[in-house]
Amino acid sequence: MERDALGRHLRDRGYESIQDAISSNDQEGSFDPATFSEGLTECLTKGHFRLVLVLDEAPQELITLLGGT
Repeated sequence: MERDALGRHLRDRGYESIQDAISSNDQEGSFDPATFSEGLTECLTKGHFRLVLVLDEAPQELITLLGGT
């Protein structure tokens, strides 16, 4: 699922999946792949997620579309 949207970006950074990226950067060693996968699937299926855009600058059309001034 995430491979369709993020595959190229993950591969460019040396990861096969979001799960692989998180596991590789887990500083506490507490990452549970099964729990993560189940949670990600459930949140995406139910639409329980938040999209965060981080931009240096944004065109006025985008700001207006997202409800800014």
